[in-house]
Amino acid sequence: MERSVNYASAHGHYVIINAHNKISNYNATYCDALWTCVAPYFANRTHVLYEATNEPMDGIGNNGIAPLHIYSIPASSAAPSFIRLRVIAP
Repeated sequence: MERSVNYASAHGHYVIINAHNKISNYNATYCDALWTCVAPYFANRTHVLYEATNEPMDGIGNNGIAPLHIYSIPASSAAPSFIRLRVIAP
């Protein structure tokens, strides 16, 4: 990951670091551990963006036809990781 960030930064590009933690199978422990490790490491890098959750709902590949309420995770599940990410690498 660092190699990609260094290359992108050197060429004026940005890197989006993505948890790719699909909502229907959301794993709060994984997400929390990822951002606890990654966010401080790249906190002072100017060419790094974070995408805390990749898929807001299942069915995106099917034109988003699945109702949001079926696949949404409770905000209480995702909030701790989002807050940690914002505090560590605003």
